[in-house]
Amino acid sequence: MDVKNNTINVVMLPWIAHGHISPFLELAKKLSKRNFHIYLCSTPINLSSIKKNITKEYSQSIELVELHLPSSPNFPPHYHTTNGLPHHLKETLVEAFFSAGPAFSKILQTLNPDLVIYDLNITWVAELASSINIPAVQFLTFSIGMIVLFLHMFSKPGVEFPFPEIYLREHEVIPMQKLAKGYSNINIKDTFMESIRQSRDIILVKDFEVKYMDYFSQLVSKKIVPIGSLVNNSIDQIDEHALSITQWLDKKEKGSSVFVSFGSEWFLSKEEIHQVAQGLELSKVNFVWVIRFPQDEKISIDDVLPQGFLERVGERGMVLDKWAPQSTILQHKSIGGFVSHCGWGSITESMKFGVPIIAMPIYNDQPINARIVEHIGVGVEALRDENGKLQSEEIAKAIREVVIEESGEGLRKKAKELSEKMEMKGDEEIDGVVLMFPFLAYGHISPYLNVAKKLADRGFLIYFCSTPINLKSTIEKIPEKYADSIHLIELHLPELPQLPPHYHTTNGLPPNLNQVLQKALKMSKPNFSKILQNLKPDLVIYDILQRWAKHVANEQNIPAVKLLTSGAAVFSNQGLNSHSLEFISGKLNK
Repeated sequence: MDVKNNTINVVMLPWIAHGHISPFLELAKKLSKRNFHIYLCSTPINLSSIKKNITKEYSQSIELVELHLPSSPNFPPHYHTTNGLPHHLKETLVEAFFSAGPAFSKILQTLNPDLVIYDLNITWVAELASSINIPAVQFLTFSIGMIVLFLHMFSKPGVEFPFPEIYLREHEVIPMQKLAKGYSNINIKDTFMESIRQSRDIILVKDFEVKYMDYFSQLVSKKIVPIGSLVNNSIDQIDEHALSITQWLDKKEKGSSVFVSFGSEWFLSKEEIHQVAQGLELSKVNFVWVIRFPQDEKISIDDVLPQGFLERVGERGMVLDKWAPQSTILQHKSIGGFVSHCGWGSITESMKFGVPIIAMPIYNDQPINARIVEHIGVGVEALRDENGKLQSEEIAKAIREVVIEESGEGLRKKAKELSEKMEMKGDEEIDGVVLMFPFLAYGHISPYLNVAKKLADRGFLIYFCSTPINLKSTIEKIPEKYADSIHLIELHLPELPQLPPHYHTTNGLPPNLNQVLQKALKMSKPNFSKILQNLKPDLVIYDILQRWAKHVANEQNIPAVKLLTSGAAVFSNQGLNSHSLEFISGKLNK
């Protein structure tokens, strides 16, 4: 495929689970609107499931690239996904994915992208990219609460965790220890820490809790960049199956029903299904319940539900044993709660649509996510007993509180408020903020201003920093269309006796004052630091004559890149833009 010279080419490699692939695809869609060309890489079985989500609008800018894992008679290609994967094959899948380095290396050599965006724990991706001088940035689809808990455990053993709302119940400790231990051939602690360390300057996250992100940044000394909820707002394509669900929901009163789903890779035992069924029956609330089984297991709903359950609930309930259009269901006016396993993707989707959560975590980050849901006031956890078993009475109690009872009015209101806040924010996070800091000479300011205009055309907010005397002449060169996207920021130099403010520029400066001007500029470091603290840009672009600007930025965990104005202007690959990552291989100069 021929692409324009000024297009940024990105290879994305998520972990092979729907909860990871989906946000990677939504990020790909956002970047494609900013002149990026995306190669989304996964196994054929996963790519076949997302093809329908790449509409004509994105067909020229998002390409699907197959990554073939080693197969065997006991591990055929249709198992190369977590979706419906039998539990006993999970370690086989992980080991197969971690052995896909050679296949992925060939993909990189063939495509030669400008950037690789990779998922949690995949250290070999960043290593392969680095070996052929391609920068790699990590995108975390987990909640940052879980990430900082693990980081704290690994890097600060014995030190009290600073967020008491994040904790494990007694029955959750051993499963979490097993998770941290990893697999026979893979040390999760090492891969977890190393994959974070290898991310170039920044880490992209799908989160909204600032305090956790700030602590994350403190622990890893990198800029943490939130890029929005990455929830697809569009209603799922309505086929006959989906239509039957929405028509059933249309008959229910507003906010009177719950959607019950535990994701694509978590399967309840028959005993657990009975507890959920009894909880739904006791709650007296309408429900749509999706029950999933591992691939190739010949089990029907009738085999696992309590005898007579469907007859007793009648028109109050709909039980499905196949895919359901989750986004469409959660946006339906009759849905007043989501009974969820608390995968982070499901949580962000529920919050995006203003639906409070009945939390029933199972494994991985889900218990931590459930604590966060309760802490921010948008859900209630259905408590298990001391042995970790589900309790039908607690399930019914949590459902009624969220959907019906007066005690749940506060969380219903909070869920709506959070949804409105997320809607207002929109794509704000991904439209990066850049501070440009040229040397105090017209021959430097002019090319910097040209680059600022190019970045503004791509949706960036630009702060253009120089002395008042220089900005006075610069403002005349900024067309009206950039009034909202390029802002001039005054940097005040110390007023030395021989250097009054009208000499804070090289234009007309007596030659004997050149060294004095450079000295004054260097003395302005404290003022420049305050500017960064106030504006909090995602990137600083600085001139070669003030290298100290990079150190000032890095002290605040802000990436900084150098723009050379002599000869062919080239951006350093070592400082990537926090959001759209535009500054790769001098692309903007074409």
